[in-house]
Amino acid sequence: MNCSNCNTTFPGWGLTPPNLTAPGQSLSRFSVQVWAAATSILSLSGASTTGVVFSVVWKVNTGSKWLILNYLLLHFVTSAINVPVNVYMTALKNIMDRTPPHICPPFQFLYFSTESAIDWANLCLTVHRIFAVR
Repeated sequence: MNCSNCNTTFPGWGLTPPNLTAPGQSLSRFSVQVWAAATSILSLSGASTTGVVFSVVWKVNTGSKWLILNYLLLHFVTSAINVPVNVYMTALKNIMDRTPPHICPPFQFLYFSTESAIDWANLCLTVHRIFAVR
C-alpha cells in the first residue's frame, strides 16, 4: 500500500503499510501504466488458471471436492479484490503525490485481511495436496 502519510500501525497486527515510494518522489505516468498492465495480465492469467483448476475439481467425485472448491473460491475472490485495491492506491499516490489520510485505514484493513485470507487458503490447499499425494 502507498499510504505515505499514514504513520499509524494497523491495529491487531502491529504492521505499517510498506512505503513503496518515498515522500516527494513520484513515479512516471508511463511506469505506473506499465505496472498496471503487467499486473492485470498476470491477474487474468492467474484467474483463468484458477478457473481451469476449479472446472477440473468440479468433475471429481471425492469427499474433499467441496473443501478444495471452497479454498479455490476464497483465493479467487480475495485476489479479485486485492489486486484492484493495490492498483488503485498506487495510481492515486502517483496522481495526488499524497494519499488522503482518511482513506488509509479502510484500505489497510482490506489489504491486510485479504492478504491473510489468500495466504491461509494457499496453506490449506498446499497441505491438502501433500496429503492427497500420499
